[in-house]
Amino acid sequence: MDNRSKMTEVRSKTKDISLYTEDILDLYKYPSNKKITEHADITYHDENPSCGDDITIYITLENSTTIQHITWTGKGCAISQASAEIISQIYKGKKIKEIQNITPEQIKKQLNIKDIGPVRIKCAMLAPAAIKKGVENWKIYRGGTRTREVRS
Repeated sequence: MDNRSKMTEVRSKTKDISLYTEDILDLYKYPSNKKITEHADITYHDENPSCGDDITIYITLENSTTIQHITWTGKGCAISQASAEIISQIYKGKKIKEIQNITPEQIKKQLNIKDIGPVRIKCAMLAPAAIKKGVENWKIYRGGTRTREVRS
């Protein structure tokens, strides 16, 4: 490969990295669903003990099957917070089954991340893990009018 081809390849990779950073930073800096939802059907708090990130997910359901709203609160790195925000936007109106099986590959695609290490993928998967645990908790306790919050 000649020097010109190498430079083109480096520019292409740099462009991908800067776009990924912009996407994540925009979601992190300007979240539209970062707020507490009173009387949510599902509320669940989870933490990543290795880095200290934390997320609380609030899900309001329609007919116990469809996600009407997802909001969240939390603190942590840009990746964990951007992941919570993108999930809250994409899964509104979807069936609860769809959100329970989110994979790391789906999160990477939604966040426009091509390469992420094993430590950072835990940050990206914090919100999906909270959602999965919250839904499992809701299924166990949904006999009442509201689900009680369970902390991990």
